Amino acid sequence: NSYRLIELYFDRIGKFEDDARKLNAKEALFGLQRTDFKKLKEYKNELKLLKYMWDMIAFVEGMFQDWKVMPWKEIRSTEDMINELKTVKEKVMVPTNAKNKLINKWGAYRGLEERIKQMDTVLQQVDKLHSDCIKAVSYTHLRAHETSLHLVCRLLLEKKKNNKK
Repeated sequence: NSYRLIELYFDRIGKFEDDARKLNAKEALFGLQRTDFKKLKEYKNELKLLKYMWDMIAFVEGMFQDWKVMPWKEIRSTEDMINELKTVKEKVMVPTNAKNKLINKWGAYRGLEERIKQMDTVLQQVDKLHSDCIKAVSYTHLRAHETSLHLVCRLLLEKKKNNKK
């Protein structure tokens, strides 16, 4: 589990920080210049950023999973889903956010951005499927718009099955 590894390394850094404080005390005792241990601080900050990154991924993936299992009949309006995704996009993809400036080159961050963009595309399609004008369009035509997330296809199959009942 990623969180356990982050916690493990965070604990290790804490032990190193304790050792660093002891060394600083000895340096002061002997009148030596105090060692800064900059790399230790950098590692701790990177671990915090890594946890922030995994928190974002877990939140977004959890939200998407909830949407994927939502039955077609329960989707009254995609507007709420689109607005919720827009809020997440604003938090995740804002380049002025100090944390995002530091992690925006990470593969996990770029992957999360791509997942959000894909879901935005899917939600736009689902929104169109809820309109009255789409009912005359053939099932085969709609299958042509299947995305890599397969949500549109799954929803169409569910809708087709429900219409037969």
